[in-house]
Amino acid sequence: MNIDIVPIPAPASADAPVDPLYEAYAHVFRVEDIDFFGNDDLASTAHERHVEDSDQTYHRAQRWVAFPEGERAPASAIGLAFVELTLTDNTHLAMAHIVTHPAHRGRGVAASLLPTVEAALRESGRTSIQVWANHHPYQGGDALSAKTGVGQIDPKTPQAHWLRTLGFELEQTERHSVLAIPAEGDQWWRELAERKERDTATAGDEYELLQWKGGIPPEFHDGYARLRERMSVDAPSAELDFEEEKWDAERIAKGIEQRTQSGYEWVSAFVRHTPSGALVAYTEMMWPGERPAGVWQMDTFVHGEHRGHRLGALVKAANLEFLRRENPAAERIHTWNAGENEYMLAINVELGFAPASIEGGWQKRVTTD
Repeated sequence: MNIDIVPIPAPASADAPVDPLYEAYAHVFRVEDIDFFGNDDLASTAHERHVEDSDQTYHRAQRWVAFPEGERAPASAIGLAFVELTLTDNTHLAMAHIVTHPAHRGRGVAASLLPTVEAALRESGRTSIQVWANHHPYQGGDALSAKTGVGQIDPKTPQAHWLRTLGFELEQTERHSVLAIPAEGDQWWRELAERKERDTATAGDEYELLQWKGGIPPEFHDGYARLRERMSVDAPSAELDFEEEKWDAERIAKGIEQRTQSGYEWVSAFVRHTPSGALVAYTEMMWPGERPAGVWQMDTFVHGEHRGHRLGALVKAANLEFLRRENPAAERIHTWNAGENEYMLAINVELGFAPASIEGGWQKRVTTD
């Protein structure tokens, strides 16, 4: 098969018309997600990706779509690739991935995309390359374990074999879990309310719960930025080559604007330490406004100096109740936890999240001339 590799031009602005190449890109991701997960809950739309790429203040993305020679209709796309670079922190790091349409695997699509991706990575000068890939849980005797010792995948799958051949190592795994949201009136909701009440009592009077739908008020942007910075290095990351991210109120505001332009909706719960006024814990859940059934559990974080007060459990319980009120169409929630993050994983298991897949964090270190 002869294959055309077509780059997607960066949008001039979020309001510019969406290039049909983004439709092709989204088509491949959606079909691949349905094949792997059985739904398209996690698949970004063309519009969402277009908005993300329109502001390259903090990151720059290069994206390509593979087509059979001479074809350009979005539904005819057979593969995609991307290289994403952060611009204000972690400037040694590149994220990359190649995806083949399930109906065209084994036909050289990924091999055709690889030289383009490798050239972009060389040009970037980045010394750490990371790939996050979906895997099914595997317990065979020949299982490949992450270097953390937690989480196993099947090394014989084409994806795992190819990444190892290219020199990548499986540094970390994250457990992807799903909660099927119980029906209104189910005993689960009564137990959740009781759990929230106990956790509120454990936290005590020094901690105040705050909740918002959509962006948080500007007066809290600085405090939120401090939490994002701290989480970037406090969350378990094994030997993945991450440095502290740089966050400030302006970056928080831009992120809120971009989410809103993309059509996302979200709910958040924060905890403020009343004696100091500082935000010390938070959690968020987000969903595409046009597809509210599948919800994504985003960050959950408690500042290290305020752990031991059940604040993580409190914000998660409070946000689940908030989600029920603000998105009654929600049917399931997806969440991810590093295999070694035993505390947060235990909270999710207690809430009823069931394992669904493994996301592998693969890394390759390179030298530049």
